[in-house]
Amino acid sequence: MMIGMTPPAFSLETWPVGWRASDLNDELTRLTTQLSLVATPSTDGVLYANASQQLIDAAWHVAGFTQSSINADPAKRGKTYNRPSIAARNGVRQNSATRYLLPVRERVTIQTDATVTRLLISNGTALGVKWADTSNRSSTAVAWLRPGGKLVLTAGALATPRLLQLSGIGHRACRRAHAACERGSAAA
Repeated sequence: MMIGMTPPAFSLETWPVGWRASDLNDELTRLTTQLSLVATPSTDGVLYANASQQLIDAAWHVAGFTQSSINADPAKRGKTYNRPSIAARNGVRQNSATRYLLPVRERVTIQTDATVTRLLISNGTALGVKWADTSNRSSTAVAWLRPGGKLVLTAGALATPRLLQLSGIGHRACRRAHAACERGSAAA
């Protein structure tokens, strides 16, 4: 299941250039439209099987909070709470596979028993990935993107940033620390 939230602009203003809210606005708008983020995934707009959510809502209200929509008004602050939006279209929840893989499955090669160890990047453009065979860790290979091809990186909340850092993307100190861990050294 994919859930989404638009962060308040003020929370990104100290981020590096290229990652601030003003830099990401067009992309966030495109993604939320493309992914069809909704509060209720059913076709009739009713939130089903929500007994636990009703209990949570009641607790928030007793504590003096009001419900808001973070995607409709991400700058709203104070005593508010919200439910996350869910990626769903025509009553069917979306995930990375249904949204990105199924429409292009004829042009995609899926490698099983493989763990990506590094993105291969040149001049800011991903060219491919280096991967290891999970059944034989000493066996590695490279998968190159076709010209104009796209790389969809969905390694999860913890593995994606790690993979980016190991590939030279991200804060330099974090990259050094990850490289040291990969070598088995405690020093960064």
